Amino acid sequence: MSGIRSTRKILSCVPLTLVLFLAGAVEARARSITLAETVVLGNQRIESETVQYYLALDPGQAVTPGEINEALRALQETGLFEDVALEVAGSSLIVRVQERPFVNEVVFEGNDILADDALAAGIRTRSRTVYSAATVEADAVRIVDLYARAGRLAATVEPNYIERDNNRVDIVFEIDEGPVSRVRRVAFVGNRVFSDWTLRRVVNSREAAWYRIFASTDLFDPGRLDADKALLARYYAGRGYADFEVLSAVASLTESGSGFVITFTVREGERYDFGEVSLESEVPEIDPQALRELIEFDTGDVFDGIEVEQTAEAIQGDLERAGSPFVEVDVETRKNADARTLDVRYRIVAAEAIYVERIQIDGNIRTLDSVIRREFTFMEGDAFNRTKLAATRRKLRGLGFFSSINLRVEDGSRPDRVVVHVEVEEQSTGSLSFGVGYSTVDKVIGSLKLTERNLLGRGQEVTMSFETSDGGDLYQLAFTEPRFRGRDLAVGIDLYRSQDEAHSTQTYELRRMGVVPTVEFPLSDETRMNLNYRLESQDTDRVSGTSDLVRREKGTTVSSSTGYQLVWDKRDDPLQPSSGTIVTLQQQVAGLGGDTRSILTELTGNYFRPLDQEGSMIGSLRFWGGAVAGFGGYELEGADRFYVGGARLRGFSYGGVGPRDPVSDEALGGKFYAVASAELLSDVLLPEELGVRAGVFVDVGTVSSLDRNSYTRSEVSGSREKDATENGGSIACTTASGSKGSRSDCKITVDDSARIRSSVGAQLLWSSPIGPMRFVFAKDVKSESYDIDESFRFIIGSPF
Repeated sequence: MSGIRSTRKILSCVPLTLVLFLAGAVEARARSITLAETVVLGNQRIESETVQYYLALDPGQAVTPGEINEALRALQETGLFEDVALEVAGSSLIVRVQERPFVNEVVFEGNDILADDALAAGIRTRSRTVYSAATVEADAVRIVDLYARAGRLAATVEPNYIERDNNRVDIVFEIDEGPVSRVRRVAFVGNRVFSDWTLRRVVNSREAAWYRIFASTDLFDPGRLDADKALLARYYAGRGYADFEVLSAVASLTESGSGFVITFTVREGERYDFGEVSLESEVPEIDPQALRELIEFDTGDVFDGIEVEQTAEAIQGDLERAGSPFVEVDVETRKNADARTLDVRYRIVAAEAIYVERIQIDGNIRTLDSVIRREFTFMEGDAFNRTKLAATRRKLRGLGFFSSINLRVEDGSRPDRVVVHVEVEEQSTGSLSFGVGYSTVDKVIGSLKLTERNLLGRGQEVTMSFETSDGGDLYQLAFTEPRFRGRDLAVGIDLYRSQDEAHSTQTYELRRMGVVPTVEFPLSDETRMNLNYRLESQDTDRVSGTSDLVRREKGTTVSSSTGYQLVWDKRDDPLQPSSGTIVTLQQQVAGLGGDTRSILTELTGNYFRPLDQEGSMIGSLRFWGGAVAGFGGYELEGADRFYVGGARLRGFSYGGVGPRDPVSDEALGGKFYAVASAELLSDVLLPEELGVRAGVFVDVGTVSSLDRNSYTRSEVSGSREKDATENGGSIACTTASGSKGSRSDCKITVDDSARIRSSVGAQLLWSSPIGPMRFVFAKDVKSESYDIDESFRFIIGSPF
């Protein structure tokens, strides 16, 4: 009965509700007005048309009070006005506004440790923008955070503003930097497998020491602790300790108050091996067996959590390249505690279709947005996936333009949309490097190189270099546009001029001038192709004493050649690789016009591998090899042949090994060469912060073969004939009598056989505060008496 009474009560209210609704509609209709005009008052810098645009109320339009309120809210949300009021006067809408002041200048006072540019890059208040008190207050907090990361935890910031004419203000941040807080000790509790010394090299927090005067890693930064915990977890996960856990990370002030002691309490757990490894697909059109080869670990191997993640990314990337963007690779692990193994199961499952709504870039002051955007492996509107995001991060890092890169993904305007935010912190992209070397041939060698890798923020690279020695000079100018017309196509040009002077092992002068345009593009993620054309003029001047094998080369020749270079790169890091391989094949064909006819082929390969669990000792094997041959009756000249020594086959000067004229003692080069090197590089001997790595090496190589290895001449002294076998060949003389008397004809033969040379040595690589330095000490082990050695080489570079 109560339900019936309620129903009757509701029905009895319907007529009254309908009447009230209709009455409200009539009243609203009666209150609406037809706008004749909109009048804007109080605006100074902002045009009246701009205000009317935000209102979205047009003359002749019938508007209600509700629509006027919506227009008022839209105008307030622009953030351009301190106060907004709307008033209806007859058929006119009066808009009264009070504009917010514009920021005239942003000033920092009291800062010494952090420069103005560093502070300005970290805040959002900019000159010629609308003043916002909330933004300025938030910027003060950001500045305090910047000082905290610089080890100044007691820093304070007081924002003020100074009124200027024309409704402008100057924003002044008054800063008290406070004392510096350093890390006095980094300690670990609970570690049994790895020592404190080893783990201190894993985390970013460093103990204060005299040799860290140029570093900031010993400044206490509470925000760094989370990153340190992640580094420790990753380090243990990559070595089989799947149960590893950082129980706590505590920073406590020392008794003297001079710094902090950071203590990490860890639980290592047991080491695990891989158990059963499987790959399954729940998507019918995907065959899991075709992807099985991407899994490079197997049952019985030491468990590596990092490799498990990287394999999932590799499978995901392969699927996306094959046209399956909306799938995911789930990784499931099952622990077998008794056997201490972990089963790994990869499952390919269908994923929700998600697209990129917008890419937001922040933090770039100098670098153009377009330079950053072109490194993205996806665009707005493309399918979103994590693999492409990781690839984008690697490509941005590979530019070398930024000291830090942060990519994060946020929800978009719809459930199937995401916004990708990119925050970068720029670093210097120019470098000024100079080198000094010494050899018994060229004596002191000096070089100067100026490089800018991000010209005018456009990502273009320009290089100017100069090298000089007693043996000659080299001038070079190169320019590269890495993304021609926005495509993954690098276009460049190289101009050079060199002059090789006559010296103790070269008795002629050789001048070269050339231009080399190039085009480079990718064939795959790991392979790039470079196409080039070379036009070169060679001018040879004979000097007395020049070998007859070179004497005929006097004059000017023009070489016109085209070629390619194919690079296959699987290194983990292009700057300081610790694992992986890079192989380069190049060929050059001369004969497209010009005077020379030759085919040159070179192959180089580098293999890197860590030799210890910590990755602090890196072993590498390197190989260089080449061959050149003439065709069409062309006989190779000295400038066409290979010269070995210097950086390749250390311990010998450039051109210091190989065929040599026994009379003039000139290096003649060779048609074939091969050099192999084994090297061990380690940073375990000295603190990591010093940036010093030491290494030892063994080099073996040879250069051989000439088109013509003998010639005849007269009047060779007896001493030269006697010493010829010690100077790279032999001299056989015969005496003939004639009407004008007797004369001697001597046949000079050059030893152009493939004689093996070898050397051993040590080197120091120092990432010094003024730039990278390299010290190379080498000693020849197997050589010939006529070889030219080079026992020491020193190179230094400085960034700007």
